Amino acid sequence: MEYRKTITLKDGRTCILRNGTEKDGKAVLDNFILTHEQTDNLLSYADESDITVEQEAQFLKSKSESACEIEILAEVDGVVAGLAGIDQVGSKYKVRHRTDFGNQCRSGILGTWDRSGPFGSLYRMREKGQV
Repeated sequence: MEYRKTITLKDGRTCILRNGTEKDGKAVLDNFILTHEQTDNLLSYADESDITVEQEAQFLKSKSESACEIEILAEVDGVVAGLAGIDQVGSKYKVRHRTDFGNQCRSGILGTWDRSGPFGSLYRMREKGQV
Protein backbone atom coordinates (compact mmCIF):
# COMPACT_ATOMS: atom_id res chain seq x y z
CA MET A 1 0.00 0.00 0.00
CA GLU A 2 1.36 3.42 -0.91
CA TYR A 3 0.59 6.71 0.76
CA ARG A 4 1.95 10.24 0.45
CA LYS A 5 0.46 13.47 1.68
CA THR A 6 1.92 16.88 2.47
CA ILE A 7 0.34 18.91 5.25
CA THR A 8 1.08 22.21 6.93
CA LEU A 9 1.54 22.09 10.69
CA LYS A 10 0.02 24.70 12.98
CA ASP A 11 3.39 26.45 13.24
CA GLY A 12 3.64 26.71 9.42
CA ARG A 13 6.21 23.98 8.82
CA THR A 14 5.65 21.31 6.20
CA CYS A 15 5.12 17.71 7.24
CA ILE A 16 5.33 14.90 4.70
CA LEU A 17 3.38 11.75 5.51
CA ARG A 18 4.63 8.83 3.47
CA ASN A 19 5.29 5.12 3.44
CA GLY A 20 8.32 3.91 5.29
CA THR A 21 10.73 2.19 2.93
CA GLU A 22 13.66 -0.12 3.36
CA LYS A 23 16.11 2.80 3.20
CA ASP A 24 14.40 4.40 6.24
CA GLY A 25 15.45 1.56 8.55
CA LYS A 26 18.05 3.47 10.58
CA ALA A 27 16.02 6.68 10.91
CA VAL A 28 12.93 4.73 11.98
CA LEU A 29 14.86 2.66 14.51
CA ASP A 30 16.49 5.82 15.92
CA ASN A 31 13.04 7.41 16.23
CA PHE A 32 11.67 4.26 17.90
CA ILE A 33 14.41 4.31 20.52
CA LEU A 34 14.07 8.07 21.14
CA THR A 35 10.28 8.05 21.51
CA HIS A 36 10.44 5.06 23.83
CA GLU A 37 12.95 6.94 25.98
CA GLN A 38 10.73 10.05 26.06
CA THR A 39 7.65 8.40 27.55
CA ASP A 40 6.52 5.41 29.58
CA ASN A 41 3.18 5.33 27.74
CA LEU A 42 4.26 3.08 24.88
CA LEU A 43 4.10 -0.72 24.78
CA SER A 44 7.77 -1.23 25.66
CA TYR A 45 10.80 0.57 27.05
CA ALA A 46 13.68 1.54 24.75
CA ASP A 47 16.05 -1.02 26.30
CA GLU A 48 13.59 -3.89 25.73
CA SER A 49 14.08 -3.85 21.97
CA ASP A 50 16.84 -5.80 20.27
CA ILE A 51 15.79 -4.97 16.69
CA THR A 52 18.64 -4.28 14.28
CA VAL A 53 18.66 -1.71 11.47
CA GLU A 54 18.49 -4.58 8.98
CA GLN A 55 15.42 -6.08 10.70
CA GLU A 56 13.70 -2.67 10.77
CA ALA A 57 14.47 -2.20 7.07
CA GLN A 58 12.94 -5.61 6.27
CA PHE A 59 9.88 -4.77 8.37
CA LEU A 60 9.37 -1.52 6.45
CA LYS A 61 9.86 -3.31 3.13
CA SER A 62 7.19 -5.89 4.02
CA LYS A 63 4.75 -3.12 4.99
CA SER A 64 5.34 -1.22 1.75
CA GLU A 65 4.61 -4.39 -0.23
CA SER A 66 1.48 -5.29 1.76
CA ALA A 67 -2.02 -4.80 0.38
CA CYS A 68 -3.63 -4.48 3.82
CA GLU A 69 -1.00 -3.10 6.21
CA ILE A 70 0.89 0.18 6.23
CA GLU A 71 3.62 2.03 8.14
CA ILE A 72 3.51 5.81 7.72
CA LEU A 73 6.36 8.19 8.57
CA ALA A 74 5.91 11.84 9.42
CA GLU A 75 8.90 13.80 8.17
CA VAL A 76 9.50 17.39 9.30
CA ASP A 77 12.59 19.29 8.16
CA GLY A 78 14.08 16.02 6.87
CA VAL A 79 13.73 14.31 10.27
CA VAL A 80 11.48 11.35 11.05
CA ALA A 81 9.23 12.96 13.65
CA GLY A 82 6.69 10.19 14.10
CA LEU A 83 5.37 6.86 12.93
CA ALA A 84 1.97 5.28 12.63
CA GLY A 85 1.13 1.75 11.62
CA ILE A 86 -1.97 -0.23 10.83
CA ASP A 87 -1.55 -3.99 11.16
CA GLN A 88 -4.01 -6.72 10.20
CA VAL A 89 -5.08 -8.86 13.18
CA GLY A 90 -5.63 -11.99 11.09
CA SER A 91 -6.34 -13.27 7.61
CA LYS A 92 -9.30 -15.53 8.40
CA TYR A 93 -12.62 -14.33 6.97
CA LYS A 94 -14.17 -13.53 10.37
CA VAL A 95 -11.29 -11.30 11.50
CA ARG A 96 -9.70 -9.95 8.33
CA HIS A 97 -11.50 -6.62 8.83
CA ARG A 98 -9.86 -6.13 12.27
CA THR A 99 -6.71 -4.07 12.70
CA ASP A 100 -4.31 -2.84 15.34
CA PHE A 101 -3.33 0.80 15.18
CA GLY A 102 -0.25 2.20 16.84
CA ASN A 103 1.58 5.49 16.69
CA GLN A 104 4.52 7.27 18.23
CA CYS A 105 5.57 10.88 18.00
CA ARG A 106 8.89 12.51 18.81
CA SER A 107 8.35 15.00 21.62
CA GLY A 108 8.31 18.66 20.62
CA ILE A 109 8.21 18.35 16.84
CA LEU A 110 4.64 17.69 15.75
CA GLY A 111 2.80 19.72 18.38
CA THR A 112 -0.57 18.46 19.53
CA TRP A 113 -1.50 14.86 18.90
CA ASP A 114 -5.11 14.56 17.89
CA ARG A 115 -7.29 13.51 14.97
CA SER A 116 -6.72 16.83 13.22
CA GLY A 117 -2.92 16.50 13.47
CA PRO A 118 -0.43 14.79 11.18
CA PHE A 119 -1.84 11.29 11.54
CA GLY A 120 -5.48 12.38 11.52
CA SER A 121 -5.78 11.20 7.93
CA LEU A 122 -4.83 7.68 9.05
CA TYR A 123 -7.56 7.71 11.67
CA ARG A 124 -10.03 8.77 8.98
CA MET A 125 -8.79 6.09 6.53
CA ARG A 126 -9.25 3.46 9.22
CA GLU A 127 -12.72 4.71 10.13
CA LYS A 128 -13.80 4.59 6.47
CA GLY A 129 -12.44 1.06 6.04
CA GLN A 130 -9.84 2.17 3.49
CA VAL A 131 -7.08 0.38 5.41
